[in-house]
Amino acid sequence: MLKSSFIKATEQFKSVMQKYLSEIAQSDTVFAQNFSKTSKNLESCFNYIFGEVKKTGLCAFDNQEIFDISVKYYTDDSIRIPTPVSC
Repeated sequence: MLKSSFIKATEQFKSVMQKYLSEIAQSDTVFAQNFSKTSKNLESCFNYIFGEVKKTGLCAFDNQEIFDISVKYYTDDSIRIPTPVSC
C-alpha cells in the first residue's frame, strides 16, 4: 500500500520566502497590512504556492514567478486556507 505524503518546503525555501515577504512589508505599507492578516500565514502560503505550481503541470519556475504567487496569496482576500498538496 502506497502512503501519500504532503509536499513540504525546505528550510532554505522558508527562509528565502520569509525574508522576501518581510522586505516587501517593510517598504510597502499596504502590503504590510496584508502580510500581517491573522487569516494568512507562511505555511498556508507555501501550500498555496505548491497548489498553483501543480495546477500548471510544469516543474520549473523563475524565482520571481514564485515570489509573485506568494504576494498574490497575501493580497487576494478570495484565497482561503489552501489544502496541502499530496505527492
